[in-house]
Amino acid sequence: TPEDYQGALVITTDTANTPRISNKNYNKGDLLIKIDHHPDVDPYADMSYVDPDAPAASEIVFDFLKAENLPVTKEVAVALYAGIVGDTGRFMYPETSAHTFDVAAELTKTGINITDIAREIADVTFDEAKLQALAMDKMEINPVGAAYTILMQDDLKKMGLTDDQANVAVSTPGRIKDVLAWNVLVEKPDGTFRVHYRSKGPVINHLAEKHDGGGHALASGANAKDMDEVKQVFDEVVEVTKKYNEEHGTNK
Repeated sequence: TPEDYQGALVITTDTANTPRISNKNYNKGDLLIKIDHHPDVDPYADMSYVDPDAPAASEIVFDFLKAENLPVTKEVAVALYAGIVGDTGRFMYPETSAHTFDVAAELTKTGINITDIAREIADVTFDEAKLQALAMDKMEINPVGAAYTILMQDDLKKMGLTDDQANVAVSTPGRIKDVLAWNVLVEKPDGTFRVHYRSKGPVINHLAEKHDGGGHALASGANAKDMDEVKQVFDEVVEVTKKYNEEHGTNK
């Protein structure tokens, strides 16, 4: 509640800009600290520690704990390890470094069950799996290697899924070998669209910034007010993918 924030220290993590902060009372405390690893395009806090080279906010938090000689308990290690695995795409994204694996090793030494954590992140319900199949079925692929798929509210309602559960389909187009960059667009209850950008090479975060969003070079989010803007979003992804192919000498 707003009263909980009175006189409080408020810390946001892994939250690049104010529209993404989950509780709109965040600025009602005495001091606001931002800990993040996205480009600092919205420096909204009183104090901040932002490292765009870090692959995960959880890695930054771990480094703080170690620097201050604070205990990393098993309970803490579960949360931090899960955060690193999730934010690095299971150590797949290019920001992943040797230090990331050193941190993962330190967290593993606390006795956490890394198999259970990986399964918890990877497991989907049967309905979520069907949504992934629908996303693949509805996907359109441009010859340059850009793809998009649109999930409508009717799709979610038929499967009894929420907007948040639709996130399970965001990585689905990337499983296609010839897809280099893609959008997964999810209709919101008000008819606007949540836009997910993902890429295997072409830089897309500057595109997201054009549509009330932002994020990492290869993983960003934005918004589209209608189908016209949806078309504009994808046309822009096609263009950067085409340029990427030209610069890297591919035949697409």
